[in-house]
Amino acid sequence: MKLKFILPIIAILLFSCSSENEKADDSILGIWKITKAFQGNQSTTNEAALTGCENNWRYAFGTDNFYNEASLSAEIPCDLVSENAYKWAETGTNTYECRRISDNELYFSATIENGTMTLYRPGINRTYQLKHATN
Repeated sequence: MKLKFILPIIAILLFSCSSENEKADDSILGIWKITKAFQGNQSTTNEAALTGCENNWRYAFGTDNFYNEASLSAEIPCDLVSENAYKWAETGTNTYECRRISDNELYFSATIENGTMTLYRPGINRTYQLKHATN
């Protein structure tokens, strides 16, 4: 009789626990790739075309550093951020900002929800949506 009572409880506990993979979708750590661009400070405006550089940038977040990288040929110059020039910080739940170390100027602010990062760069007044890169 006890076994009939305990088995359903164990089954409920097993199926109600989320996996680490589900939780990792909203982690900022890792490499992110731009998937969409928007002009201005919101992702509800008309989608803008990605430039050659934007289409190839990878934003890399370590535990305490940030840099971007691009996989383009020498004929297409792209601004790259070195690993020691910027630092990111969590400012709220799934909310982040990245500042230049030398003068604390805001490089971008970002939020992550359901595995999608929405990132705003005030210096160029552009918003991006990013996903974790698979390559």
